[in-house]
Amino acid sequence: MKTLILGAGEGFRLDNFNKLLLLNPNTGNTILQDYVNTFKSENLIVGVGYRAISVVHQYPKLNYVVNNNWSETKSVETLRLCLDEINDMNEEVLILPGDVFITQDTLHQMCNDKGNVIYCTKKENNKIKRRGIILELENDSIKNMHIDYSMTNSIEAFGAFKFSSAAVIRDTLSKGGSDIKSLFVSELLCKDFNSDKPTTQSFIAKNVTNSICEIEVVEDYIRYVKRQ
Repeated sequence: MKTLILGAGEGFRLDNFNKLLLLNPNTGNTILQDYVNTFKSENLIVGVGYRAISVVHQYPKLNYVVNNNWSETKSVETLRLCLDEINDMNEEVLILPGDVFITQDTLHQMCNDKGNVIYCTKKENNKIKRRGIILELENDSIKNMHIDYSMTNSIEAFGAFKFSSAAVIRDTLSKGGSDIKSLFVSELLCKDFNSDKPTTQSFIAKNVTNSICEIEVVEDYIRYVKRQ
């Protein structure tokens, strides 16, 4: 299994701090270090862009791809660059975001999950009005997926995905259209879900709300620290 870390974006709501280097108060590690501790380094591919040298300098032995157009593209472009580093299209792929604290138990469970999975979380007390990918679920089945503004108690994709093979990613990317570089991965999957021949019909959803903390603004980090 290959694990792709998509961390090329700018943390503009965090005083332009590279989110991969945020310290987890529970483990004392950065987000990236927690990933390194869970997965074998040779199976990690880290997508960087904004302030890439700050990450590469601290973790010089990891396998990197650089999205030099990070300011003009979204995570799908970083994913495409990472995919180019995978030789075996039959290999399982786990995609993880660069701005989320995930418990070690959940990371290990993600490793063991089979099939195609969209990991999601329930949004509560949202302070930021932003567009997200809203999932309507029946048990683990995805009944609907659409782009909307975050709402309290909405179930949303937060940027973690398991693919049964790299080939599934390749096929999904091929249906992205002319605007593909301007999409987040969750938006690509939403677009695919609502297409005539969707790949995402084979996906299930797993709610991991109690095992993750997404850091979008400074207040998120402060609340997370206080809970530990």
